[in-house]
This record gives sequence, C-alpha cells and structure tokens, in this order.
Amino acid sequence: MNFSKFMQEREKGFPAAAYLLHGSDTFFLKEAERLIREATDREQRDFAVDTYDASEVSGAELMREVMDSLNTFSFFGGKKSVILLNVQKLKKAELTMVEHYLESPSTSATLFLFFSGKPNKTAEKALRKCTVIFTDPGERELKKWLVARARDEGVEFSSDVIDYMTGLFGGEAGILSSEISKLALTGKSRIAMEDIEGLVSGEADLNTFELTRAVTSGNRKKAFSLSPHARHADPQMLIGALNWQVARLKGKIPRERLVHYFRVLLQADIINKSTGTTYPLELIISKLLCR
Repeated sequence: MNFSKFMQEREKGFPAAAYLLHGSDTFFLKEAERLIREATDREQRDFAVDTYDASEVSGAELMREVMDSLNTFSFFGGKKSVILLNVQKLKKAELTMVEHYLESPSTSATLFLFFSGKPNKTAEKALRKCTVIFTDPGERELKKWLVARARDEGVEFSSDVIDYMTGLFGGEAGILSSEISKLALTGKSRIAMEDIEGLVSGEADLNTFELTRAVTSGNRKKAFSLSPHARHADPQMLIGALNWQVARLKGKIPRERLVHYFRVLLQADIINKSTGTTYPLELIISKLLCR
C-alpha cells in the first residue's frame, strides 16, 4: 500500500486496528503524522492523540505507556490515535509486546507505527497484522499529494502549475510544501502559470520563463541577453525550469534534440550537486543551443 492509499484510509477514518508506515523520505513520514493528527478535531487532539518516540524512551517502560494508552478510552469518546515513532529502535522483546497486542487489539484506539527505512524480517514478522503503508511517493503520487496539500491551503493549481512545480523541485517535498504556502498567500483561489512566473524566478530582474523559452526556441540573442541577470538566482531552480520547459517539447521536436537537451541539463545538475560549485549558465545555454 502506498501514500495514495494512506490518503484513502484517512478519508475512511483509518478503519484498521493498526498501521505500519515506513519509508526513507523523512518528510513524508512527518507528513503522514501531521495528517493523522489533523484527522482529529483540533480541540480534541490533546486528549485523543497520544504520541511516543522510541528514540527518546526505550524498553519496557515505553511499551507499558503505549499499551496503557491503547487500552484507555478517549476522553471525548470515539477512537483514540496512538502514534509510536522510530519503531526501528525497538528491540525484539519490545516488538513481541506489540505482536501480542495485535492478536487482540483495542476497539477504542488505532495504533500507528512509524518505521524509518525498510522493516527487517524480525519487524515484518512481529507487525504482520498491521496494514502496511509505504510513504515514499512516486511521481504520480507526488502530484496527487501536491493537489491535496494545495487544497488544504485553500488554493487550486492548474495542471501546468502542478507539472511545473514537480519538474522544478523534483522529489524535494519540503521545498514544494513551502512553495505551496507561499503561493497561497497571493489570495487567489486558483493559481495558473501566469500567476507564478514572478514568484519562482528567484530574482526580480530575471524572468525564468522568458529565459527558458528563449533557449528552447533557439533565440540565441535573447537567451544570452538574459543570462547576466541570473548571477544571483538559484542555479538549481534555473536548471529545473529549463528541464520543465524541455519536457514539454516531447513529441514536438526530434528525439535526438530532446535527448541532447536532457543530457546537457543532467550534466550541469550532477556537477552542481556533487561539487558544490555553480555550473556557468552561459555554458549551459551554449551547449543547449549547439545542436
């Protein structure tokens, strides 16, 4: 089960007795925790959501507290949510206590177990009766999450905006979340491409969209006239914008030309990330135009 299924489970009110959420992307583990909390009315959260962290308290003491919470009715009635973070820190004896609980779980609580990484065989066996959810999203799931996250902020994105933002920031969900919040401050209920051109350029005097259009249309004069303005812009954002613009050309230009564009951008991205230096924009433009 993946993150999209998690969202479906949330909509159904988390009907299972216990969930095991695991993944390598810490943002989405945190995001799942946030969504579990927000599924409970704000005024009830202090009483209906209990959170424990196996990296802070370990051993029998921790598990006694967790079990007591699971078997204590919520102050407001209804089902309580009991969250146990960093389950990968639990020892075999502590996992066995969870395993025994899952044989006859409480009907008044839902247990959420958060495991950073991939569960080992011992954990898989002990927690086999949990509903398992892999929280790392694929590309399609990331877009669905983006739509839902924007909706939570009270805004709707056009399909072009969704494609652009996921193409620009890739799997950097933390940055995506921040950008969504920023766009929500515009006061508009629906965000289209023209609404974000000035917000994602990184510099007031550089229009990233204008630059990428000049490069991909082969307008050498225009592209090089804009490059000096990129001196203080975020290089990764520029590469992401170029990549998004190039991706939109699929099926409209010869395959060889498309492959050339992607190869140049990939090389620049690798150098930026592996060396900590900034690949000169003028060189990127030159290489893109030389086809």
